[in-house]
Amino acid sequence: MVSDVQAWLNSPSTNYGWILVNDDESSQKTFRAFYSKEAEANSVGTGPILEIDYTP
Repeated sequence: MVSDVQAWLNSPSTNYGWILVNDDESSQKTFRAFYSKEAEANSVGTGPILEIDYTP
């Protein structure tokens, strides 16, 4: 992931992003969604959360 982002910073024209694909899309339980803070459905549990794990 870090190398992809660094490559995009070095050469923005190569930034085609990523795609997430499920192996099995026949079940509703394989559904995935990503929300930003601007999402209308932004309620507890759907917005982005920043987690920082710091070990001195």
